[in-house]
Amino acid sequence: MQHQPIEFSILIRNWQAISRRPDQAPLKAAFNPSKVARLLPYLYIVERENLSERDETGGLVVRLLGSELQETVGNSAFDESVFDAMLRRDWRFYERFVGSCGRQVCAGRLFRSVRLHDGLCKIIETLHVPLADKAGVARFMLGVMTVRPGQDGSFAEEMGPPKGAKLNYRYVDLGYGVPAQHGATTVIPVDDFRCPESVVRH
Repeated sequence: MQHQPIEFSILIRNWQAISRRPDQAPLKAAFNPSKVARLLPYLYIVERENLSERDETGGLVVRLLGSELQETVGNSAFDESVFDAMLRRDWRFYERFVGSCGRQVCAGRLFRSVRLHDGLCKIIETLHVPLADKAGVARFMLGVMTVRPGQDGSFAEEMGPPKGAKLNYRYVDLGYGVPAQHGATTVIPVDDFRCPESVVRH
């Protein structure tokens, strides 16, 4: 069993407790932020926009950014394209990764290196779970983010808008499987995300 951040475990356990229709993600409207009060400063919600029958990836737009995340990564990302903080070569990957989590109803865990506004390089780890709109489409991703200094604490040569590069990604099976095209090496068992019940409730 691999150790996972307690914030990720709390988010998954609370997601599992939300009622939902069979084989669907819980509705975004059913999510109660007070159930994860300790995570609120580190939460974000991303919406998959412009979905169609042909292409269910869509654009990714930030709809909510916790106070600590606004302080850390800057609030300029709020209500703007997620891709503003990513390298262009990774755009399609993120569209497909988030889209596949929505279609399969699984969680996604990302490990990235990001250069922030001040030029300081940070290691950012995120975990997101799907939430559905009124029609039952998993259009939203509710996530929690942890930020820590890069290994060398170095500054980028130039300061500017945040830019990041993916280092690692994994799927978490929430009981509905994971995308078929990905091998077992990209899957984290949900049992790895364990935490005491007293922690989950606070």
